[in-house]
Amino acid sequence: MARAGMSLPDVGTIAGNEPFAAQILAYCADLGLDVERMNPHGGSSALGEPYGAAGARLATTALTTLRHDDLDTALISVVAAGGQGMALLLERTS
Repeated sequence: MARAGMSLPDVGTIAGNEPFAAQILAYCADLGLDVERMNPHGGSSALGEPYGAAGARLATTALTTLRHDDLDTALISVVAAGGQGMALLLERTS
């Protein structure tokens, strides 16, 4: 169950958009993440980045990953122009 005080090791899978594949490696290195947990079924480079719908594509992929890999939580991060960023934590309840 998602709870206050969660940290990255508590999250089952992480999905993030990336303009360049090497960017995910930098994210993982900076955050101390196992590369296998980041975009395990493909990221934007593999699945595409629909203009204006990156968040929807990431959420759909994360929900599919939760079910396919029998995980409880997914973290989605989306970067945007001008240093903006958004994040969403999803919890599978059944």
